[in-house]
Amino acid sequence: MTRAAAPHIVVVDRSPAIAAVYQGRFAIEGYRVTSVSDAEPDPFWVLGLGPDLVLLDLRWGGGPGGLAFLRRLRREPAGRTAPVVCSTPVAELDLGRHGEELAGLGVTLPAARDRLAGPGHLDGLVAAVDAALRWAREEPRQPGAEALGPRTAREERATA
Repeated sequence: MTRAAAPHIVVVDRSPAIAAVYQGRFAIEGYRVTSVSDAEPDPFWVLGLGPDLVLLDLRWGGGPGGLAFLRRLRREPAGRTAPVVCSTPVAELDLGRHGEELAGLGVTLPAARDRLAGPGHLDGLVAAVDAALRWAREEPRQPGAEALGPRTAREERATA
């Protein structure tokens, strides 16, 4: 992929160190990457960066800060259809509690086997990002759709 045509990923993560790892890996894969590690990033500001995709840590700040960010992002006109991939390790997600909401907000979750722990699951994140961008080009997603990418919310809860 050429630099001019490279999709732009905005990484929103609680840890600047992990965000830097993601930024480095996705840059190697040919993506343009911007990292945001603010305590409470503004979705309007993030969308102003012009992302083709948001890679989001749903658990920053020791709580559901990423989920609150995602809710606000989806309220913005430009954020309603922006692809969002969850970078949070599966062990930190409460899919029984938040699975349906994540499905309604149109979040792509990497396959369960690829969400092991932190940046150790980079290959799975790269695959999920590639797939989410491909889906966005082929069939733009609308929040409220049941799909979470390669797996549904119900399938994720069953395997969590």
